[in-house]
Amino acid sequence: MKSLALVIILSVCAGCATPSREAMATADYGPYPTDYEQQIKQVIEPTLRDPWSAHYQFTAPQKGWAGGNALVTIKTRYGWIVGVSVNAKNGFGGYTGWKQYSFLVTGGQVLDISTCIMTGLNPTAGFADQP
Repeated sequence: MKSLALVIILSVCAGCATPSREAMATADYGPYPTDYEQQIKQVIEPTLRDPWSAHYQFTAPQKGWAGGNALVTIKTRYGWIVGVSVNAKNGFGGYTGWKQYSFLVTGGQVLDISTCIMTGLNPTAGFADQP
């Protein structure tokens, strides 16, 4: 069963495409997001059991991109990637420990791209300044 899941994941990755250097150099990433922390909190808080207890650590936004893969056909989107660590209380009142997320902030939208960045298995997102 595990090997079947791995085969499916690798099949999906085979269809992934990274934008060309020219596309990344000429892409419109939009303005630097000044209110990205508040925008991201609005996305995360509804998923937390106790959002008032949440502690956040944000990285500075970096230019980046996210797009589709072999199973999901979406246009590549350019914007600002922000890393976030969140620690909040669970239903028993204890803190869960820091959990990492990645978001693409673009055109007033916040897209959760955590799986793309964290696993490295599905390179449908990346930073513009990395080869």
